[in-house]
Amino acid sequence: MPRASAARTSTACGKEKESAMSASSNGPSGSPKKFKPVVTGRTMSMGANELDLLIKLLAYNLFERFKRDCCEPVHQSYTISRFRLEPFHCAAILIQHSRAIVLKLMKDFAGRYAWKRIEAKVALLD
Repeated sequence: MPRASAARTSTACGKEKESAMSASSNGPSGSPKKFKPVVTGRTMSMGANELDLLIKLLAYNLFERFKRDCCEPVHQSYTISRFRLEPFHCAAILIQHSRAIVLKLMKDFAGRYAWKRIEAKVALLD
């Protein structure tokens, strides 16, 4: 008797496996499924793309406002990548201690004068 129930169980499992396989390879009408393409690194959602665009637009506008308010006239025509490489290309370390974050710059670097002028103008904005 235990043998008959084991055979019945294996038959039932075999049918379940068989029906699961046919459901995964065919759609509801019995035709083959069409798989959606997998896109890595990008999203196919219009809402997410719009939000990404708005964040980048805000960052660009903040950068342009920063250049206008805090930078010397020489630096106001710089692009983001040129601005990052010329005045701010130096070794630095961020130190966090007792709820304060401090940026320590190297002693001498090419854009130190511009950095100090920008720092003073930013301090005046407060």
